[in-house]
Amino acid sequence: MVRAQVPQRIHFQGRVTVEGSPFHGSGQFKFALVNPGGTTTYWSNDGSSSVGDEPAAAVVLTVSQGLYSVLLGDVALENMTVVPATVFTHPDVALRVWFNDGVH
Repeated sequence: MVRAQVPQRIHFQGRVTVEGSPFHGSGQFKFALVNPGGTTTYWSNDGSSSVGDEPAAAVVLTVSQGLYSVLLGDVALENMTVVPATVFTHPDVALRVWFNDGVH
């Protein structure tokens, strides 16, 4: 029997606006994969979140005209841990994202 492997990296892209305008520059992002109620963390970028709360350390990404892209679980990025396959044994998983531009 052949089983499909769950990727340990997940491509995600998003859009950021600050005060209604597309953000442009370096941004600090934090990510967590959580249950639908946001009360249990299955994974976070730095491994510090446990109850749906904000991770301690951020991943710095470039945002161009409001758009950014990231491979969640890409350990080549500072403050990023591998996404374990066990995350996807849960029937419903949501992504929570925090953003800070250094001012807002």
